[in-house]
Amino acid sequence: MDYSKPTLYIVSGPPGAGKSTFGKILLPNTARGLEIFNGDMQIIKTATEFHLQGMDKDFIEKTTGPLVDDQLRDLITQTIVKGKNFALETPLANPHSWKFIDPFKQHGYQIHLSYLCLDSVRDCQARVFQREKKGGVIIPPEATAGVYKYNLHNINNRVDYFDAIHLCDGMQCPTILAKIENGKVMSARPEALAKEWITQGLPKLAKKIEQYLPALKNSKQQRM
Repeated sequence: MDYSKPTLYIVSGPPGAGKSTFGKILLPNTARGLEIFNGDMQIIKTATEFHLQGMDKDFIEKTTGPLVDDQLRDLITQTIVKGKNFALETPLANPHSWKFIDPFKQHGYQIHLSYLCLDSVRDCQARVFQREKKGGVIIPPEATAGVYKYNLHNINNRVDYFDAIHLCDGMQCPTILAKIENGKVMSARPEALAKEWITQGLPKLAKKIEQYLPALKNSKQQRM
């Protein structure tokens, strides 16, 4: 992958995985310094501003989401016209999110995905619950489960859509388990195949990793 070309960097993962906390360190060095557009955080910020202005609850609920969507569309248009890189934090479970990704693809941008995940839905739900106790965004358990499942489903179905995919474990300190570029595994840790979210949720990538690891072992033995 040629990182000198215009690139969309996506940070994604289920609720509670740590995307907002660790998003910037998940990006490759070529994207360091880019501000990551986080639609959920922008909605909270805008809703808070409306509240401070005295707007009523119904107005805030009806207006905030569409307003942030319009802001993101304008920003995307400006970015593409200038041929600059862009970073976006978004779930991939909802078709709505892809409407903001597709314009980059249509204009020849490379698409780089950093996907941060936890071992299970319950791990995500537990973190979301702890976050809610501290005043964080409330996400119903069933919503977390849905995003967890369909994020993986959509990535697996569109695996060729991405020019690069970094699969990252978020259980402790975020760790890159595998790097895939242009459909080829560039590096992988054996523990990647111990993660059910990879083996069960991303079987197309798991197969590539399974083929890569023995080949890497044989190559090392031949050099000894």
